[in-house]
Amino acid sequence: MNNYTYYRVAPNQWVTRGNASSSTVFGNGPITITLSKATQLYDASTNTYTRTLPANSSWKAYSAVSNKNNQIFVKVSTNEWLPVDGTNLTAFNTFEQIATYGTTYQADFAVNYDTNKTIVANLTKDQSVYDTSSNSMTRTLSAGSSYKISQVVRNNKNEFWGKISNNEWLLIDANNMNMSYGDMDSIPSIAISEPDFATNIVK
Repeated sequence: MNNYTYYRVAPNQWVTRGNASSSTVFGNGPITITLSKATQLYDASTNTYTRTLPANSSWKAYSAVSNKNNQIFVKVSTNEWLPVDGTNLTAFNTFEQIATYGTTYQADFAVNYDTNKTIVANLTKDQSVYDTSSNSMTRTLSAGSSYKISQVVRNNKNEFWGKISNNEWLLIDANNMNMSYGDMDSIPSIAISEPDFATNIVK
């Protein structure tokens, strides 16, 4: 609209990006941003999402890009980019300044990332692991830790479980974890049906 792109950051709140270049915000060098929640990095050199930066950590941002999905990424190292929105920075006005004046448009940036390599569960709460060798819940993984998921199954309770090692599986629950862009939505399409999986766990 009027050569502006609008970003929805809350149910009734929007910010706009005009035709300004990233030099408007980053012209005097990098700015410091602080995360309000753990956020996973995108690595442009491998086209994958990789490590997760913890909540309350601060990082220097050198430039920013936006893509055709209206996602915004800030550059924090040579190849690493941090997705930002109105919810994961401690200062909303910092995001607003980046979105309005700080981005360079790259339509396909981080749009077709390699999901086969990057389904990662970032735990927001402590969570127990299901071990198929003992058919029981065993060790507890700590909130803030991240695990790659190599396989997903769905049982007859419509539960989704992700494999993180030879015998260990995590219950995929949006209340206990978050994932990189698109991964949570893709879970049903990649899940293998195993009706009795983890339905009679020994307690």
